[in-house]
This record gives sequence, structure tokens and C-alpha cells, in this order.
Amino acid sequence: MPLLEGFSFGRPSIVRGQGGMLEQVEQSGAGCCFQAPNEIAGCVEVVTENWEEFSKRAKEFASIHTWRDTFRVYAYLFQSLV
Repeated sequence: MPLLEGFSFGRPSIVRGQGGMLEQVEQSGAGCCFQAPNEIAGCVEVVTENWEEFSKRAKEFASIHTWRDTFRVYAYLFQSLV
């Protein structure tokens, strides 16, 4: 959720290329993913050069992924366990 909170303020992200944050950056198109530490500088450059577009995408993505949706998924998972 921290990534989505940043997105809601128009903050693009730089994330390691694995896990849930990778999926959010790929789905939103609001950032850059790196695999190795030597790729971080390239991601900083990409995000800096595309800040306005990435910021717009971040806000759009956050606006359709709300806490209500998150709680709905957790409720479903909880109910399936009981």
C-alpha cells in the first residue's frame, strides 16, 4: 500500500523487479523497475525524464485502486478461511 499512497500524491516509483510493487509499477506505467543495483541510476534517469507523464499515470492508477477495494479483497480472503 505505500506505493499506492505515493501514487495518490503523483509520485512515480522506482522498485526492485519482483513482487507486488513490480506488478503495480508495470500495471500503472508510473515508474521504473530494476533487477540489479547498477540499474538504479538508469531508473532515476527514466523517472526524472518522464516525471510529468509518470505522475499523471500514478494519480490515475491510485484513483481506481481504493482502500474500499483492498478491504473487500481482505474480507473475501478472511471469509474463505472461516
